[in-house]
Amino acid sequence: MTVVRRSLVLTLLVLATLVAGVLPAWASFTTKAAGGTAPVSTGTVAPPTGVTEKDSCTTVTKTTTEVLTYDSTTKKWKVTSKDVDFTYADSDTDVESKTTSEKPGPGPNQKTRTTIEKDTDLTATVSWVGSGSRGVSGYLVTARLSNGTTVGIAETPADARSITLRTDASVLQYEPRAQVTTLTTYGWTASSTLTAVLTC
Repeated sequence: MTVVRRSLVLTLLVLATLVAGVLPAWASFTTKAAGGTAPVSTGTVAPPTGVTEKDSCTTVTKTTTEVLTYDSTTKKWKVTSKDVDFTYADSDTDVESKTTSEKPGPGPNQKTRTTIEKDTDLTATVSWVGSGSRGVSGYLVTARLSNGTTVGIAETPADARSITLRTDASVLQYEPRAQVTTLTTYGWTASSTLTAVLTC
């Protein structure tokens, strides 16, 4: 496990929400073009072949330390100093948690509050061999969930041969399996077999 310590800096992935907040969307993606197409007979549409996926998870730990001072005039606690720290670690599970604790000090009429938040991001790369059919206009990458729902992830150009997806790892509870569909200029499509279930 590798841990990189940073202070007061975090590049946040923008996470959308599907189905009124029930399913996290695939937040961002990049595509990569590469050689390779599967031969196909005239009059048919060939699905992508050799579809594989490679995935990994990173847990981000955010530690917020606040010093609060009691104001005898207003009779309220006020935050007088605040420090935020982030650590990053490879993870083989989805970790989602938040804890808060307080202790007296460091000075008189002061207390220290520490909040620790953990969240895990999933990075998955789906690769395939392109279709050899005529008129291929692109590829549609989808995720089939264990509840039977199919979620659209991205539509790629015709020369794309892989796509890298980044999203919150909470999506793993739905046991997603990736599928790639050939799209054509004349409307015919053909889908690949499903990959294995994505995991950390």
